[in-house]
Amino acid sequence: MTLSGEPWTAILPGLLTPEERDTCAVYAAVQPVAAGETLQFARATITAPWDAYVAFVDRDPMANWGHSCRYILVSHATGEVRSMEARTPPFAEKDFTWHLVYKSASVPEAVLARPRP
Repeated sequence: MTLSGEPWTAILPGLLTPEERDTCAVYAAVQPVAAGETLQFARATITAPWDAYVAFVDRDPMANWGHSCRYILVSHATGEVRSMEARTPPFAEKDFTWHLVYKSASVPEAVLARPRP
């Protein structure tokens, strides 16, 4: 999906709350997911309602884990968005490759997650 020539990830900053924009890091999964696919990330289970792209919002990158975060699904076909609250990151899931797509200016590079390639 592209939006006016931009990749789908270009919409992610616009989906953030003002507080998230000031304090978060956002990662996108390289692999899209199929409709009906169930994703299991630590204590977060998400079923894709349609073919979707997946993003992860770390609301407090400088904290250790067990803090507020969320997953975002974006429909390939319509751009519809679903957001799910969570408390754990997805980075231990070996079937996904993640890359950083947004970082608040207040977040030091040193605290960013280094997801598996």
